[in-house]
Amino acid sequence: MTPLREIIAKVHHASAVICLLLFPASILVLDHVYGVLFVLATTLGMLLLVGNVRRLGPSNDDEKGFFISLTLLGVTSVVTSLITQTDYARADRFLVLFQVIPIYWLYSQYRAAQVFIWPGLMLGASIAFLAAIFQVFGPEALARAQGAVHVIIFGDISLAMGVMAFAALSGVIVVRRWFFLFPVIALLFGLTASALSLSRGGWVSLPALCGLLVWFYSRYYSLRRIATALMLILASLFALYSLPQSGVEVRIDDALREITRYLQSDRVEHPARMTSTGQRLEMWRVAWDMFLDNPLLGEGWGKFREHAEAMVTAGLINPTASLYYHPHNQYLSVLAKGGLLSFFALSFMMVMPGIIFCRHLRHTAAVKSGAVNSGAYALTGLILLCAFAGFAMTEAIFERSRTMTFFAFYLAVLMAAVLNPMTQDKPSDPSTDLRQRPQ
Repeated sequence: MTPLREIIAKVHHASAVICLLLFPASILVLDHVYGVLFVLATTLGMLLLVGNVRRLGPSNDDEKGFFISLTLLGVTSVVTSLITQTDYARADRFLVLFQVIPIYWLYSQYRAAQVFIWPGLMLGASIAFLAAIFQVFGPEALARAQGAVHVIIFGDISLAMGVMAFAALSGVIVVRRWFFLFPVIALLFGLTASALSLSRGGWVSLPALCGLLVWFYSRYYSLRRIATALMLILASLFALYSLPQSGVEVRIDDALREITRYLQSDRVEHPARMTSTGQRLEMWRVAWDMFLDNPLLGEGWGKFREHAEAMVTAGLINPTASLYYHPHNQYLSVLAKGGLLSFFALSFMMVMPGIIFCRHLRHTAAVKSGAVNSGAYALTGLILLCAFAGFAMTEAIFERSRTMTFFAFYLAVLMAAVLNPMTQDKPSDPSTDLRQRPQ
């Protein structure tokens, strides 16, 4: 390469690394910065694609399936809106998935940047923890930690970053044994930040995430060690639960009490239907009613509040259920607004990458140079999908800009790390090796 091209390549690569390090650190505590970094990564990927478009090799089957899974939800949301002639509303968040492709290409070519995936997540979990501690126990003395976002988003993303960072364990331990402290601390930081947000919906994902981690690490460690690690995590969570200042015990007890009272309520004006849990159950009724009215295509992405208001007028649900634009459940939201067609697209978006990640879990041997194996990256990808599948049960997680951006960014970089892993060879040069695609 000429000196100028070499300088440009170094700046390009450094920018890709900066995105990996600062994106998770900024997403919960700063406004706009995460969006700028996401756009920067997209632009870098687009420049890489445009500059080498004539030399791009054919995609393999995994890449084809991955790209189709990304575009399907965006396309079906547009199609259903056009057919039903309704407002596109918040379904425009799905278009973010198209940006996954250039980001994927960026980190497919700058493979040396892949090692910064986990340090970025660890930094993000640490920042979330510090923000949560300061807001709850510091001068502000807030009832719930929230960073600079909604408490639900703060709790969900903190949890995801902590558990995803913990997946680095099988990789960093081949470099230095004591490095295991970093993913463990990041896990505890993420769990603590999530707990202090008092956002109960994110905790739904914990059992499945624990099962996934136990299954994966059982191939590396004895059951005694795994049981010890689980006991330490559970002890930490129990300590948070028991600490009166955390408010965790009160939130869990409130949830159980609210469900019981809702089931016993006999009129729409009953106070039990105006609680946090009661409102969600009422909104789920609205979404299901919308789905039954038009099961194939749904009633439209901007029709939820209108349908809820009609049900309130008919005396079928509590008026508080008409205050929101979605039913706080992504699966019901998609069924209600986009019907079975969009539900299939959403399912395919989650299942297809999951299949690819599962297939690459077999690559568990670390590279001799110390590079992290693609199996550990595949585990991180599965954690991302599993976490968001759980978050979607109590929140329209893909209809919020910040959470959708987080999901899209990490789906791109983790798939790039799995399908185009860094090898013991010299890091790839995007100007010369674009045809060296994995088969």
